[in-house]
Amino acid sequence: MITKDKLPEFIRTTLGEDNLKRPGGVLYSSHETLREGVAYIVGFNPGGEPSDNTADDPTVGGSVDKLLEYKCNAYLDEDWGNGARFRRSVECIAEQLGLQLRDICASNLVFFQSRNAEGVRPEDAKLCWPVHDAILQIVKPRIIIALGYSEATDSSSSFKFFHAKFAGSEIKRETLEQSGKEYCFAKRFDATIHGSKVVVAGLPHPTGQFTHWIDSPDIKAEIEAWLKGLKKIVNP
Repeated sequence: MITKDKLPEFIRTTLGEDNLKRPGGVLYSSHETLREGVAYIVGFNPGGEPSDNTADDPTVGGSVDKLLEYKCNAYLDEDWGNGARFRRSVECIAEQLGLQLRDICASNLVFFQSRNAEGVRPEDAKLCWPVHDAILQIVKPRIIIALGYSEATDSSSSFKFFHAKFAGSEIKRETLEQSGKEYCFAKRFDATIHGSKVVVAGLPHPTGQFTHWIDSPDIKAEIEAWLKGLKKIVNP
């Protein structure tokens, strides 16, 4: 098992020098969340446009250098501009589970920044996976919240990647009806990770289907009710 103090060097060795130079980052939460906890939030990858001066862009390597002293939470402390709904969505998820977002370990399946999902290399998720595996052994979460649940390929979302990796149980889908059509708004499956039972819960990515669910009373109510049903996992 990789301990917290050994994690930065493990990440450097795992990703390699060239990948450490790519824009992006590893943790979205404080280094203080690298401890045993109840939840792990995993998005897809850091989005947004690199700046005109790429030398000013945060790199994966830079985030690794600061990993053990980073005390911020990207969702709460950074200026997301047009991504404010994204942040509010993640805050809502934590609240409905009875958790403080600042206390939850958070990351992305892929650490490398791109404008959209199409900019992610197919092999990037597999490259980053050993780091997540090390984090899971440190955090030992009872629930993993996956932001985005596409099942197009095994690497098209953190939800699908975890399901393929751990050969999870049959995926359960929650649906709602809008304008005469049925839509899936949440997915979950059960898995055994490092000997412990874990629920992996997938919710719409805030920039994908139901982009602005946080502002849609009907969808928000459905998602909140579903999340409240998972609270017994957080507080057994």
